[in-house]
Amino acid sequence: MEKILVVILLGVFFICAASANAAQDLKNVNENQQKTSGHDVAVPPPVQSGIRADQSVGQVQIFKQANPSDTSLTESLASEYERAGKKEDAKKEWEALLAKDTNDAGLYGRYADALNRMGDTSGAIAQLKKAQKLDSNNNTFYNLRMAEILAANNQQDEAKAILTKQMNEAKDNYTKEDAKRRLDQIELKNRPPAPKGGAPSAPMTQPVQQTTVPDSAPQQPK
Repeated sequence: MEKILVVILLGVFFICAASANAAQDLKNVNENQQKTSGHDVAVPPPVQSGIRADQSVGQVQIFKQANPSDTSLTESLASEYERAGKKEDAKKEWEALLAKDTNDAGLYGRYADALNRMGDTSGAIAQLKKAQKLDSNNNTFYNLRMAEILAANNQQDEAKAILTKQMNEAKDNYTKEDAKRRLDQIELKNRPPAPKGGAPSAPMTQPVQQTTVPDSAPQQPK
């Protein structure tokens, strides 16, 4: 019994020692990274809630400089520029990303969403078309997304043209019905509102009283 207890205690001792060594090794790695880069790269970008957008931009810039190969930080920086209202800076970050990877349909799609949020409808549509060329298996998704953006930005005719083409070219009933439903929604939004109290009623007109004309009109007495 005593031997078993000794073995258990030794096992616990070695486990604790190994954990302590691992923690120390991790600490040493972090300290070395701080010395070489000047920044604490072990912590993810601290885009904290409640802080100003310009402060978030500065924080992400620090981590981006410490990790230049991390493309997710470039995308995060673009989002923070957008949140700060610096649209042109946001676009530059997106364009820098796309210059490095021109074959990522998802990247073009996310850039399109960002442009749409920033009010650049034509730019968003252009990026979606690029994504569609790279990802032709999902033509329906991109067509519906383009129609959705156009309709939301008061370009109903362009949206209806895309949906009509989608409905006519669709090979399955679900896609046809979905496109038709979206068309009906656009038509419903464009329909002028009905007047209060229902349809206007025709005005009531008083009947004209007919008078009988005598055979010979009375003559004025002499």
